[in-house]
Amino acid sequence: MKVRFSGFRLHGPDFGIGSGDSRLQVGILVVNCIGVEISNMDLAGWSGAAIRVVDEPRFDGAGRIERPEQVTVRGNYIHHNQHEGGNG
Repeated sequence: MKVRFSGFRLHGPDFGIGSGDSRLQVGILVVNCIGVEISNMDLAGWSGAAIRVVDEPRFDGAGRIERPEQVTVRGNYIHHNQHEGGNG
């Protein structure tokens, strides 16, 4: 692993049910990165997503993340992440 988030609490600003497009906070955002592990965390209060992994296409149209195991999310307590319309 190249980057590891593990063993701490990451609480966001919104433990209720968020609404509106301006309230889509994200706790951990992984963009086009491989070798990432997110484990044993307590993630709550994020109306957009507690963890979001994005694999945007490069100039050749292919993404960088080729296999699911290149980004590992395991053993986390993810709770109270809600937003009207299905995010959270």
